[in-house]
Amino acid sequence: METNIATPSRRLLVRQMDVSTKEGLYTTIPPLFDNCGGNNLIALSLSGVSPFLDWIGWQGTKVYRLVRDFVLYSRAQHHSGEGGDTATPGYICDPCEDPLPVEWAHDQLEIEGFARIGRSSPTRDMGYSGMNYCETSPRYRLDGTMITDDLEWDLIRATEVLTAQDLLDQVLNGDTSDPQGAGCGQMDGLSTIISDAYKNPMLNSIVIDWNGNGMNGGAGASWNGHALPSDANFISLLMAIIRNIRARIGMVPFIRSSNLAYGDLILGMPSSFIPCLLDAFTCWSVCPTVFSEYMTTGSLSMMNTYEARLFRDTLNGGAFGAGQITIEGITIPIIPVDKLITGYNSFNMYLLSRGVGGWRWLYGQYNDMAEVAAKAGPGYSSSDGGRVLTWGKSENMCRELVVEMMPRLVVEAPWAQAVIQDVHCNALGGPLSGDPWSDYFPYSNLPG
Repeated sequence: METNIATPSRRLLVRQMDVSTKEGLYTTIPPLFDNCGGNNLIALSLSGVSPFLDWIGWQGTKVYRLVRDFVLYSRAQHHSGEGGDTATPGYICDPCEDPLPVEWAHDQLEIEGFARIGRSSPTRDMGYSGMNYCETSPRYRLDGTMITDDLEWDLIRATEVLTAQDLLDQVLNGDTSDPQGAGCGQMDGLSTIISDAYKNPMLNSIVIDWNGNGMNGGAGASWNGHALPSDANFISLLMAIIRNIRARIGMVPFIRSSNLAYGDLILGMPSSFIPCLLDAFTCWSVCPTVFSEYMTTGSLSMMNTYEARLFRDTLNGGAFGAGQITIEGITIPIIPVDKLITGYNSFNMYLLSRGVGGWRWLYGQYNDMAEVAAKAGPGYSSSDGGRVLTWGKSENMCRELVVEMMPRLVVEAPWAQAVIQDVHCNALGGPLSGDPWSDYFPYSNLPG
């Protein structure tokens, strides 16, 4: 008997998902952590905590477009004459004479949209979900909460990459200048926002090209394109930057009486190069007679005194455990940012301010995913206070999880931020980076 019903061939079926061979907690033999030998506690939670991202601070928002209006100056109306523009007088000679007017200028900073970053987990066979690899399974978090299957482990791994690597990279290097190309899905990061090329120079940041010089300075360094003296050392440069920022704060009427508090200013730089700065600052502080020689030679023997060693120890620790220095009466903690390594002996550094008084001018925002999850329907959920949206994709018995977030960086005072590029330092043993894609990551057998 013949029918017109076609018999499907398995060779014609297209399989969209394949079970991952990536090691998990229980479903691989051996598992990633052999937990059959005992019931040791292991922290299976987000390990990619970033003090730098924490310092920036993040808040949820449902506002797509931000516009900030600034009055750049208010002044007497100008008078154009043969000698150029001059201020018109404010005095009145005749009581019947009209006073001359004032003039001002304003500008806007606009931030529109969000970055979109996401990661997916490996595909898992749901037939093994909930199974323990051995009697002492499953693992427990440090708070005693049980981890029940590979899906949660996978979700943690994906979220760690998303926040500790992708988000940090966007904060530092995001660029929306080509939204249909390389800039698609990105936000403007510090490398774009901290600029000396704003249409109105009043908004310009401080951009230092240190031209490969060390702590002692040298030829070719520049400040927003203007040459710096070749005898300017790195400590004097930091002093000048801070004085400039404080002077600009003094020009803003409602914050001019505010003082920068501890933590309002930070130095972000790679951890391997922090000793270079702290050693130089020590010699600048307590070795004045040999400071110039130390800055030139970099010899640690110049600090081989009891006073110098004692002072150097006081610079350790700080709010983030990486050290701190005090300049112009302001103690500035250092935050390690290893993504700022630019070469074996070179790095970039940020001197950032996040606000003063009641004005917070540097912070992060994220699209609150709690409402997104509610409107997206079944299968979608949010976590971490709405920072992350999570959902799953399934095909028969195969399943993978996806995490996504939509962040952006808000900087309302670019003039209060500084970047110092191309600083040279001979880090003993070379630099180390925790970024698995860095040339200075210690694990040398990475694929790709």
